Amino acid sequence: MFYKASDLLPFIVQLAFGFALFFAEKTGKFQLSYSKFRKGGNMNPRLAMFLIYFPAPIIYTVASMSGGLKNSPYHDALFYCFLFHFGKRCLEILFVHKYSRPMGFGTVLLIGSLYGSIGWTAGTLHSLVSKEVGESSGVIPFLVIGGIIFAIGQAINLYHHVLLAALRKEDSTAYIVPEGGLFSKVVCPHYLGEIMAWFGYAAMSGFLPMLGIAFIMSLYLTGRSLRTVSWYKENVSGFPANRRALIPGIL
Repeated sequence: MFYKASDLLPFIVQLAFGFALFFAEKTGKFQLSYSKFRKGGNMNPRLAMFLIYFPAPIIYTVASMSGGLKNSPYHDALFYCFLFHFGKRCLEILFVHKYSRPMGFGTVLLIGSLYGSIGWTAGTLHSLVSKEVGESSGVIPFLVIGGIIFAIGQAINLYHHVLLAALRKEDSTAYIVPEGGLFSKVVCPHYLGEIMAWFGYAAMSGFLPMLGIAFIMSLYLTGRSLRTVSWYKENVSGFPANRRALIPGIL
């Protein structure tokens, strides 16, 4: 929708970065240190995860102001979807997820900076779209189709986060094989939901750099899901040998 030839090279760089993350996560050569792949640290995990996600929507708002805040179906939909994504994550951290291990400050700083950069990129790009264009009928199909994909992805993600939280008893540090929902088919259905949400948001946005961000997230989460399958096979007895990583019957 707003694709430019000058965005092609940065998009290729984004893809290369995404494949590098995929390789690093899948092989275990370099993994972001949280959850079952945590390596050291002494920060309270709930506080650490909250600090990772909380700044992004603030940064998005500040970046949007650089081009002047605009009210149109396009600008409002993208702002509220961005706010919903990160607001949902913060609420899940506070009220849904259960944590058993501390995290390191370096991990918080690294992941938080990446999400902050996404907020700045998205807010800056969307501020470039005029109010007149944001109100035009041409953006509506992208908002509707992308919004549906975004909503389905968020629902899948939330539902399986709730299932995961229900599996762990208070004060337990043990990992068990997840069951229920798509967990009967794949190990990381919550990742699948997040990938869908990012691609839906990219479709709403209409900017190539946002599509690049969706690819980065999908490649990173795909690599991490494949590594998670290997981890379960190595560390959890009774893990079903035929369970896929991300997409039922495919991957």
